[in-house]
Amino acid sequence: MNTVEEAAADLDVGIKIFTGLNVSHGLPVPIVVRFDYHGNVPGARERAEQHCRRVSDALHTRYRELSDRGLLHTLQVVRDISAAGQIEILDCSVKTTAAAGAH
Repeated sequence: MNTVEEAAADLDVGIKIFTGLNVSHGLPVPIVVRFDYHGNVPGARERAEQHCRRVSDALHTRYRELSDRGLLHTLQVVRDISAAGQIEILDCSVKTTAAAGAH
């Protein structure tokens, strides 16, 4: 998925489900925004980072009411599939210290 619009119907269904499961109990909707890239391709990592930011921003815009209430959390991660590496956390809407060794 490169844009939220590509999966709008699926996202809306997921938000509806998590609204019943989580939001109704005061818990947030968790969304992981992940883009893989080929580390041997120049600029691929930077493009993956841009995709993560763009999609995360679009999610918070589309679901502004949940986001403003602190009930939508996004985790942005990228992974170099050329190196079979672990995910790299770029940003998280929950501002805490990341756990060591998380993958």
